[in-house]
Amino acid sequence: PVAAAVPTEGPLDSRLKVLAALRRSDAAALIEVMDPANGLEGFLSEGKDETPATIAEKMAQAPGSEDDQEFQRLWTLLAAPDGVARASAEWYPQWQAQLPQMLAGAQIGLTGMGAAIAESTTMTALERSQLIELQWALAGWLSRTDFADRKNFDQVLEIARAWIVASGQSHPLQLQLTGPEQRLQLADRAIKSFKQALALYGLDADGVLASVRMEEISRNGDRASVRTSFKLLDVPLAFEEDLTWFEGDWQDTETVNALKVERANAPVE
Repeated sequence: PVAAAVPTEGPLDSRLKVLAALRRSDAAALIEVMDPANGLEGFLSEGKDETPATIAEKMAQAPGSEDDQEFQRLWTLLAAPDGVARASAEWYPQWQAQLPQMLAGAQIGLTGMGAAIAESTTMTALERSQLIELQWALAGWLSRTDFADRKNFDQVLEIARAWIVASGQSHPLQLQLTGPEQRLQLADRAIKSFKQALALYGLDADGVLASVRMEEISRNGDRASVRTSFKLLDVPLAFEEDLTWFEGDWQDTETVNALKVERANAPVE
């Protein structure tokens, strides 16, 4: 019990590894730090017992759910040479119809954010001013971004289709037959593709990641204080955290204390 309470890593070690992996679009490093015990091994060995014959047998069976059926249909649709045009013709009207409600929800969220900032009694003056500036920046981003732009919509579909074509598989179940090297290449490409899709709507993921700075302010045994700063939509943000080493990981002290109280007062069955 005493040894378990002694930190085996610094409060920023894992975070810095995650940040570096995201900056490099390095899926292997990201998986390793998120699940150091068996994450990467599990990712690379998934479906190792499958063969073309067993996959073909599964493909011949009806998908287990409507979501699976839809996913397989859309995969096949996008994989076709004219997949982007066909998918766009089917999905864009649905996207266009849902967009007003989604934007209204986002505006409600910003309003709620403003109310929370105004009502908070724990924020410092700096934190309050930063969040107010971020709120206005998000509102500006929503107002100047044309989410209904058909060209951007089609480009997102093109990014998705490029990933499917790069996999070389005509069916998602066949991904289990890919080798370790190709799996990692596809995973790296998935991170890059996500960044490309965000860029179409004015969000520079690499720019945000490059702006992140982390520093350890203090540390005493199983307690530490860290500071993180970055820029989002050109708004400089900085916040400090009080962390506690708990169950093999650095976690928010307030959350840890609440969990301990909850466990100490567990209901009697």
